Amino acid sequence: MEMVEETIPVLITTCNRYQHLAKCLEALGTCKYADKTKVYIAVDYPPSQDYIVGYNKTRELLDELVNNNPFFEMIVIYRSTNLGPNNNAQQLIEYAEKKYKAFIRMEDDIVVAPAFLDYCYSLVGDAGNNIFAVCGYVSKNLPVEKIESNFLMRGCNTWGTVYFTEKMRDIERWRSSDKVIKFCLNPMKMLKLRFYSIGAFNIIVMGMLVGKTKTLFDNGIIPALTDVIICMYMIEMNYYAICPAQNLVENIGLDGSGQNSRVGDETNFIRDYSKDYKFTNVSKRVLRSKGDKNVHDFIFNKIVCLNYFRWLLLSRKFKV
Repeated sequence: MEMVEETIPVLITTCNRYQHLAKCLEALGTCKYADKTKVYIAVDYPPSQDYIVGYNKTRELLDELVNNNPFFEMIVIYRSTNLGPNNNAQQLIEYAEKKYKAFIRMEDDIVVAPAFLDYCYSLVGDAGNNIFAVCGYVSKNLPVEKIESNFLMRGCNTWGTVYFTEKMRDIERWRSSDKVIKFCLNPMKMLKLRFYSIGAFNIIVMGMLVGKTKTLFDNGIIPALTDVIICMYMIEMNYYAICPAQNLVENIGLDGSGQNSRVGDETNFIRDYSKDYKFTNVSKRVLRSKGDKNVHDFIFNKIVCLNYFRWLLLSRKFKV
């Protein structure tokens, strides 16, 4: 593989989960091309006394590693006040966007396979204009058992993903409340969202339209760039994400330690790369989630769909 002309930095956000961060950096350091990669780590200030012990241990870990690590360079940024995970990540992304055309976004609880950076660098240089991101994670809800090459999908997450600066800046402009509501008021687009990601559809309907519409839409902008908003944007712009046929990322933070994780949440595990795997091969097939897992899911998904059309009938109160 030839390295892309511009190095792609890795952006990691953390606060007090020093044990997860240690495993994250150890795994990333075993990757091919780690010695050519810059790693930026943004450490948020503790929101309360409950975080102080872990925060101090995080600082001790990074003080030890900052001048003794396998990367080309490790840059640590300490926040002077608590920003929260979303704002901490957003400020780090905005900093990287000023210097790089692309970057790899991950969190402190992400453990990657040794082939992860090789995979990212192999694909990012030849990514077409219709590619929004290059993902390292494959959901267990995708039917990848018989796929031998990388594939396309409409959506991505932050569990080890390459984003392109130009498209990230555009989605920040797009995710205004006006644009999101217009998308939601278009039943064809919403059904397309449901087709590709029924989970994203359910979250938009039950979490934003039915449950929290006023809170989210009246302030003029969706407060966080979530994977759900990314999925909507990708459908709006006819973009895709490239995903590997074999998973390259494991989330070890699904233990209740994170703000957005719950004990019992499932992740996919890193698979063996002993066989010859051609990173640059990308199938034109677009995968989507497997659908209903059981009768409960079937009933719930139909209720959500009915709720959407009920909201659509009552949506004249929104002036768009």
